[in-house]
Amino acid sequence: MATTHKVQQILGFALAGSLLTLAACSRSDQASDGAVLPSRGTNTSAAALGSKADALRELGVIGALANQVAGGASAWNSGNADAQRVRPWAFNNAERAQSSGADSSSGSCPGGGSFTSQDSSASRSYTLFGGQSAETAQSRSSEVNCKSAFPQQGGVTQTLSLNGVQESGAAQGLSYGSAGSGSEPYTELYEKKEGSRLVDSIKLSYQGLSEVKSAQGSPLDARAVYAYRYARSSGDFFSADVGSSGTPFKVVQGDLLSVSGPYSYSSKSCNGGAATVTTTDGLAFAGAGDQIVAGTLELASGSNKAVFRFKPDGSAELDLNGNTQTLSADELRAAINPANPC
Repeated sequence: MATTHKVQQILGFALAGSLLTLAACSRSDQASDGAVLPSRGTNTSAAALGSKADALRELGVIGALANQVAGGASAWNSGNADAQRVRPWAFNNAERAQSSGADSSSGSCPGGGSFTSQDSSASRSYTLFGGQSAETAQSRSSEVNCKSAFPQQGGVTQTLSLNGVQESGAAQGLSYGSAGSGSEPYTELYEKKEGSRLVDSIKLSYQGLSEVKSAQGSPLDARAVYAYRYARSSGDFFSADVGSSGTPFKVVQGDLLSVSGPYSYSSKSCNGGAATVTTTDGLAFAGAGDQIVAGTLELASGSNKAVFRFKPDGSAELDLNGNTQTLSADELRAAINPANPC
């Protein structure tokens, strides 16, 4: 299946997982064939918020995270390049080993390793919605070095290796997804080889919980507490910890959009940091979702604060640490869908 759809299936509707309180550091994960992929935590220091460029950068990052939590829907412009890092290669739309549809199944994966899956139904407490309980149909799977190989093209072989536990389920008006078990995240390792030579590899890991409420006629309310890591053999990386214990990251999407909650991140392109976003007036979008035309968004980072007040022409007034300036529609459009994001 396409990677974007697979990511949504893993987490029910979004990338989500438990907040990992990691220091700004890096280590190396050794792939099975000797390739080294860096796995980096997020920067938990306050994000820089002293200039217009800082404020616009954070607006772009918030857009990427809002897309992840809302499952890539038009919560924010889905062309955001950081959000697209969850989709490394199309893999020719090949299918990996999956459950047979029975209540319980297990088996070997096409390229080695194994998987088990189990479907069940039980009363579940939706913790991100205050412990609301509902009878839930759920599916749980575990993969151990489960590898799939894809048709060779031009002498290049592609493989996907999966490890870990994932779970998802749905009830009347509620759904959830989780990834990882205990301290172990759910991981995916994508590799491209020419013969025995590794030419490219990407490692993704997810850990935590996402839940969504979507009653008919009401806004979609998506909540998440998760850790996400992307690392490429070229040195590119993007890490995010979103939400915290007792304070999930929320995306409420109806006629207007509201985004709120704590987050921290790091990437190759910028140092990153930690901040909290609040929507004080719902955001309205125009066109293809690449222009905010109403609403107020507040961003706090350490002792610094930025307030965006969006205007009908797509521009905004930015109050940055008590100093007011104008952001043009073009500047805001570029921030929401940056060509060279963090």
